[in-house]
Amino acid sequence: MLLAVGCIIGGLTGVVSLRRMNAWAKANKAKNGEEGWAIIWSVANRPGNVARVEELLSQKPDLINIRDAIGGGSLLSEAAMGGYVAMGEMLLRRGADLGAVNDVGMAAIHEAAWWGQSAFVRFLVEHGDDVDRPTKGMPMREALGEMRAIHFALMGDHTDTAEVLVKLGTRMTYEYTTIGAPEDEAVRAGALKSVKWVVTHPEFYKDPDRVFGDMLSYARTCGRTNIVRFLESKGVKEK
Repeated sequence: MLLAVGCIIGGLTGVVSLRRMNAWAKANKAKNGEEGWAIIWSVANRPGNVARVEELLSQKPDLINIRDAIGGGSLLSEAAMGGYVAMGEMLLRRGADLGAVNDVGMAAIHEAAWWGQSAFVRFLVEHGDDVDRPTKGMPMREALGEMRAIHFALMGDHTDTAEVLVKLGTRMTYEYTTIGAPEDEAVRAGALKSVKWVVTHPEFYKDPDRVFGDMLSYARTCGRTNIVRFLESKGVKEK
């Protein structure tokens, strides 16, 4: 019985995934044409097809600037999400824009950090990207300020990526405010691993006691009881 139920659920999941794939393909074919869709599909899902994608781009160079019809991501962002460095190298060689943003203002370095693709983050910075590149016009961020790769790494609980960003020179504090700092985004997302990582690095801050106290206050406000318990266990006090 359980096996039968599992098969049914698995089948339904497959149907939903197929429908989403068909919708993705249809939207991109309408916006970017058959060639554009072939390139987007290969960049996002076929990291071994670097030579094929480059061949298609050599035939139609303008397609280097196409955007995914769903979400507006650039080709470089599609490669960043999967961590496909070889694909990224080819795209940059053919003129991909490091600063191209999707519909919510995220560039490739933000996507790489959000998905924990540390090698791709390093690759981008080593090829001229700004480790502290801000998002551009992100919705509902007017009061919080734009976000940077370190925000996304901490929100995603990718402390290994956060370590890479620090080594590459990112700033953990930006003219500190109690709203919108990287560590606050970790609290907001309930990213306990990231919070633990922040607390082990008081050297990041001029006044770590204040920062950690503000994190505790914010965790209470957000209802992140697991983070509250952890911070209290470390002797953190609200300031």
